[in-house]
Amino acid sequence: MAVTHVPGAVMVPWLFPSQYPHLKAIALGLCNKFLEEMARQASACVMDACAEQHNLSEQVRVMSPGPLRSLWPLGSP
Repeated sequence: MAVTHVPGAVMVPWLFPSQYPHLKAIALGLCNKFLEEMARQASACVMDACAEQHNLSEQVRVMSPGPLRSLWPLGSP
C-alpha cells in the first residue's frame, strides 16, 4: 500500500487516503453542529437578558411617578 500525502491533511496511518475526504466531511459536520448549538445557546442567553431588562424597565416605569429624565444626560431620549 502506497501512502500519498494529501496537502493540508494530517496523515493517520490506519486510514486509506481515499477515506480522508469522508473523515474531513464528518469532522466539519461535527464542528458545524457544535457551532450551531453554541449560537443557539448564545441567542437564548441574549434573549433572556433582553427579557429581563424589559421586565426591570417596566417595573421602574410603573414605580416612578413621572418620566425618568434624570437617567438620561440630555433629558428624554
